[in-house]
Amino acid sequence: MINSKSVLTIFCLFCALVTFSQSQPEEYINPYVESTMQEDNLPGLVIAIVSKDSIVYSKGYGIRDINTSEPVDKYTLFQVASLTKPFTATLCGMLKDQGIVNLDDPIKRHIPEFELSDSCIADLITIKDLLSIRSGIEGGDNLTAKSREEYITLLHNMPINSNFRDQQVSFNTHFTLAGYLIERIENQSWEEVVSNKLLSPLGMNNTYTDIHSAQQSEQNIASPHLFRNGQLESIEWTKVGIFSPAGGLVSNAVDLSKFIRLYLNEGSLESKVFLERETARQMFKPNMIVGDSFNNLFNPETDFMMFGYGWFLSEYKGRSVAEMEGSLPGTSSLIALLPDENIGIIILTNKHFAFNSLVAIKFHVLDYFISQ
Repeated sequence: MINSKSVLTIFCLFCALVTFSQSQPEEYINPYVESTMQEDNLPGLVIAIVSKDSIVYSKGYGIRDINTSEPVDKYTLFQVASLTKPFTATLCGMLKDQGIVNLDDPIKRHIPEFELSDSCIADLITIKDLLSIRSGIEGGDNLTAKSREEYITLLHNMPINSNFRDQQVSFNTHFTLAGYLIERIENQSWEEVVSNKLLSPLGMNNTYTDIHSAQQSEQNIASPHLFRNGQLESIEWTKVGIFSPAGGLVSNAVDLSKFIRLYLNEGSLESKVFLERETARQMFKPNMIVGDSFNNLFNPETDFMMFGYGWFLSEYKGRSVAEMEGSLPGTSSLIALLPDENIGIIILTNKHFAFNSLVAIKFHVLDYFISQ
């Protein structure tokens, strides 16, 4: 017969084991990350996990550059590409909260000279259309210009496909336009606005608006890599230039966790309000269905994927997911939030188009924290 003392001992051991399991996510995460990196030839990777307004896990794996073998840590900088888009969307939300714009404003109200090959479409395109990537402008991502002002003039001859507000094309064009609209309203460059209104107030002190600025200030930067001819190869960083509002930020997992906390807290961080609560929620409201290629790649567990204001929206095991992925030659990045569970994940790697690995790690981490 088991006496009361034995029962108490067993109960205490069980509690201790549960507590240990919950406080040691690395035992669940590390082996999976390391094996995934080996299978996919990832040179380096960093992951950070936010839960209940705190970083509960952050770690760097592998190396920054195959030529130097310097290790990745949680402060290593990566070009995060399209993870920049939610920042530009957030700036537009802040302008909306200030009463300066309405997201249903036609962009010609703020950029009167804006024209397209179809003048009717040019008159109809709104800020919401830009942030939802649904204007139908084709080919804009392939244009080159010396400035965003010049870029706007080059769009005059761009074709419009037949799917206005029905299909996503030219992802970077839309957020470059949104960045230029912010510049016109604020009378400052997008780089100055995002630094002054988001990066500095959030304490993202090691985040830069372009790779050149990062290289001038930091040494701890992950070099981009390709897997070519059976081996990894270090390549040059991409200069994003005028498209910075769509993909220019250079950041690390610790800094990005602060931006995630802003959204998990519905627009606030440490008592400072960046977005009104309803505006923050609006960023996660779907505006259109996106193509199957995105949900097949980013969330094959979902039946369909939507797009809000700078965020892909779907579900995983009955839970709402908001995420954004980014890619430049030699780098891949991902942020994903489960707002209702107060969980956020950042995963950055210095290998070209490594989304199969990043998405697999994302689901592995979500499974762990959902089960707690």
